[in-house]
Amino acid sequence: MKRLIATLLIVALSQCALYAQQTDDATSEIYSTQNGNNLLSAEDDGSMSLIINGKKLIIGTDDSKATECDNTSKKRSRVRAGFMGIGSPYHNHLALFEFGASFFVGESYNGYTQEEVDAISLSNSKSFNMSMNVMDLHVSLDKNDKIVFTTGIGFSFDWYRLLNRVTLGYENNKIYAIPLGDDIKRSSLQANYMRIPIYLDWNISKRAFLSVGANVDILIGSALHYLKPRTTVQGTMPINPVQVGVTTRIGWNCVYAYINYTPMNFYKNATNINANRMSAGVGLWF
Repeated sequence: MKRLIATLLIVALSQCALYAQQTDDATSEIYSTQNGNNLLSAEDDGSMSLIINGKKLIIGTDDSKATECDNTSKKRSRVRAGFMGIGSPYHNHLALFEFGASFFVGESYNGYTQEEVDAISLSNSKSFNMSMNVMDLHVSLDKNDKIVFTTGIGFSFDWYRLLNRVTLGYENNKIYAIPLGDDIKRSSLQANYMRIPIYLDWNISKRAFLSVGANVDILIGSALHYLKPRTTVQGTMPINPVQVGVTTRIGWNCVYAYINYTPMNFYKNATNINANRMSAGVGLWF
């Protein structure tokens, strides 16, 4: 990185020196034309005027056009996009990596006995969530980048460890526990989502920020995992294909804390189980 910066600095200095040399050459040529009725003078707009035999020649650029171009550039810079953090502005707070606890809240089991509920319970202390983003889009809503609309495309992964030595089965619209064999140590349920974040960021300063918004999660796969031996059974659980939840995040520099909550049911309604996803943890943004 230091070598790259040094190389860029050398190139920049070389270009500046070349430009200065060209400017000096041009200036000396202009001044060499001065004689009796000829006069070189500076105008108020920064351009130079040369009067030769009573005729005035303007040397310089049209500031009105330059200003218009600059304003257009500033307007365009309010919309910025990045891929894996490349090209993202400083106020991009989408997660490069996010990790935290994952659990269910607001659970209810219609038509299940307490014994059945206990059998399929999760271990909240061993269930976790991981997220990342690959594309980001930012629209600054003010000229100082204080309020920014942010969206993108990412992925979220939920792992739910079962509390008991059982796995899950689904039959006749009911989820039930299946005891594990003696050769299987434990089992867990995994749900993978493509995530579309929709956030409103408040950049309190260049270091501190607060975000609120929504996550749209689209199910791309689910599986039951077993250990040991390590085996995977794909897509046997009736999980809702789309989840829409709310989120809030507060951060300092490149680290933040987050809380996600999804009021929609994790399972399909035919199971007669209601369980809302919730996760909390820390993340690193680009």
